[in-house]
Amino acid sequence: MRASEWLSITPSSYSAFAARSFARFMRRNRQFEVDAFVISGDIATSAKKADLDVAHAFLFGAADSTHKPRMKLESAEFPTIIIPGNHDRFGFLHFPGVALFDDLFPNWEGGTRVISKSIRRGGVTLKIVGVDLSLDHYLDGLSTFGYVGQGRAYEDRIAELFSASNSDPAYDFLIWVVHFPPKFAGIRESLGLINEDMVVEAAFQCGVKALLCGHTHESRQYKISDGGRELIVACAGSALQHYSIAPAEFCHYLIHTSPGNNKLTLSSTTFALKESGDFSRA
Repeated sequence: MRASEWLSITPSSYSAFAARSFARFMRRNRQFEVDAFVISGDIATSAKKADLDVAHAFLFGAADSTHKPRMKLESAEFPTIIIPGNHDRFGFLHFPGVALFDDLFPNWEGGTRVISKSIRRGGVTLKIVGVDLSLDHYLDGLSTFGYVGQGRAYEDRIAELFSASNSDPAYDFLIWVVHFPPKFAGIRESLGLINEDMVVEAAFQCGVKALLCGHTHESRQYKISDGGRELIVACAGSALQHYSIAPAEFCHYLIHTSPGNNKLTLSSTTFALKESGDFSRA
């Protein structure tokens, strides 16, 4: 999201029309019994305070900016897991590393790069750990302009993931939230996750069942397998992008667990925005 809805040289600007439609859709469909909102990054077009304020106001309805959307998503009613994406760190000329996101959004204060939350339903505890894998510095990207769209698995960030995942073993299943999906078929190098193998191996070692990702603006679910180990990767799509770029869409995921055999599966329904202003099954 951004303070001004359009800027021709900036990709991925949000649509106020899509934002209002999405908020209206969520209010009308409480039967989904939402356990949590998982927001996998790129909630703002840049790390400018005006842009981040618009995103904050949409989600929580409280910001110290005059830039207000006409309708907000009342996500404060539900557990909300938010991680930053590369856009949320964009500074001058899209250089990464801007830290303002950390001051505005919950649980990121003090420079932490990993957050966690546990959700319990029906006697099953699901632990969700989110990590910020956006670039710290433009020189950390590969190729001339790789710093704009790439992420990187830093060794210290992976160590924090290990620590957060194992700090409280009282859970049945573990899921990670990562903005950049590893092993995403067909993705350009300029948008890829550097050291993606490190993320996958760490996930296998920690017993992660699924990665919830963003970044690609495409709803897709796939599996990464290695020697009998399996990891589900689920990409969310982009709920608020301009219809003229591509139809805004998002995924409603149902997580199915079977603690007896340590099995977790995901089923998803993709909802796409129609020109009428309604989200419906794609």
